[in-house]
Amino acid sequence: MIIIMIIVILPFMFILSIIIISKIGARDTAIQLSSNYSENEMIEFFWDIILLTESKFILPFYSNSRNFKSLQKLIVKNIGNLLNSLIHERKLNSSNLNYHWRKLGTRYTLVYLPLFFKDLIWCKSDSIYFHVILPQVNEIDDSSTTQLEKKKALTQNSKEWLLALLELAESLNLTMLRLYINRTDIDNISTLLRNLNWIGGKLVPNEDRSNIQSNDNDNCNEFNEFMLGDEHFVIIEFEC
Repeated sequence: MIIIMIIVILPFMFILSIIIISKIGARDTAIQLSSNYSENEMIEFFWDIILLTESKFILPFYSNSRNFKSLQKLIVKNIGNLLNSLIHERKLNSSNLNYHWRKLGTRYTLVYLPLFFKDLIWCKSDSIYFHVILPQVNEIDDSSTTQLEKKKALTQNSKEWLLALLELAESLNLTMLRLYINRTDIDNISTLLRNLNWIGGKLVPNEDRSNIQSNDNDNCNEFNEFMLGDEHFVIIEFEC
């Protein structure tokens, strides 16, 4: 099984690599940046990865191009604050950061598992958590399978990709894996919840939105923390 990754590490460098996940463990292989792209183009590409990952938490009601651009400005500002805190060893003070997904990652990752998922898997991590935003699972062909066979196939597939992600998180020296599953992905949610005891996961409650603080600048033209949320996800947590 091959997991293709693009990793962005803050604050001091960008790394492009491939992690190969197999029965014998994880192996990290560095890749030279293509000579077809300038350094500035690659940096823009990495910024796009950060923005697209964070945009997964925009609430559907606010998901439009104007808010997307405003989110970009907010992320640039927050990354500046993060860099200052890392350089000067100061802790960021915000009650919103009690919800781990609201924290900026120190590493952003793209994972590609075409055997199991329709799209790329967007991830971010800090020193503890590996946040994985799952796309919809690939559909099982109903024409040649019974409902019971479909459930068995989905269960077996979920075990395989989950073990791969857990192994990946462990190879990155992370201790916790959190899956964010869109509530519209019924097959994925039902399969994982049916097997929650076997896979050793636990449900994590969504954030309490009554505790969210708005941005310092409450200008209606600026992106606001209230426009971000995790309520459109079912969240399941695992120890790596």
